[in-house]
Amino acid sequence: MAAAAMTVAVALPASANAGTNAAAATALPISPAPTSGAAATTSLVDTQPPSTPGAPTASNITSTGFTATWGRATDNVGVAAYLLQYSPQGGSSVTITVTSGLTYTFTGLQPGTCFGLGVAAVDAAGNKSLSIAHPILYCLPTAPPPVTSAPPPAGCVATYAITGQWPGGFQAEVTVRNAGTTAFNAWTASWTFGGGQQISQLWNGSHTQSGAAVTVKNLSWNGSIPAGQSRTFGFLGSWNGTNPLPTPTCVGS
Repeated sequence: MAAAAMTVAVALPASANAGTNAAAATALPISPAPTSGAAATTSLVDTQPPSTPGAPTASNITSTGFTATWGRATDNVGVAAYLLQYSPQGGSSVTITVTSGLTYTFTGLQPGTCFGLGVAAVDAAGNKSLSIAHPILYCLPTAPPPVTSAPPPAGCVATYAITGQWPGGFQAEVTVRNAGTTAFNAWTASWTFGGGQQISQLWNGSHTQSGAAVTVKNLSWNGSIPAGQSRTFGFLGSWNGTNPLPTPTCVGS
């Protein structure tokens, strides 16, 4: 039911021409206070974008895929998703919406593809952060990593894998395994590059390179390999044109 209007008498000062001190009274209407449900509300709109995420990087690179990882963004309300951009050279960019976690795995890519990565954050209101890209291009290997077959009943077995590659450079890992029944006290691995590759830095071993031929020997602390166990060394190198996988061999003594 509507509230009844009220009136109030307001005293006004007497006119200067009036001959008495009497004040005139005028009745003014007063609107009633709201009875219910009339509280005023203000709707706040979120216009603040999230912070810029950490630059994306690629790892677990194979000839047909890799895993992208990036840094977390922050937001005054909360980050709803990340927009991951994959930009292959000579192809169309693809944007992947990632709503959970800070990684995404790409599969089924063309071997030898070089690509760039970028990422941005977006909140529930649709505000988008600045996009950040990795400063260099990555390149997938031109051939799949070797499939390790069952080792022979005795002897030394070496496997070679590319763990990362970019234009003009790469990182590789070699595993030396004792497939016999007697422990090794020392080991030597060797292979021949087929694409003009050059080693610039090697760890967990001592290497020599003459042209395409590479020899790596154990250090004083990792020469012993018990039967059924292995040792691993890695290196950084350069390549030009192609980076084919060599076939390593090893000898234990």
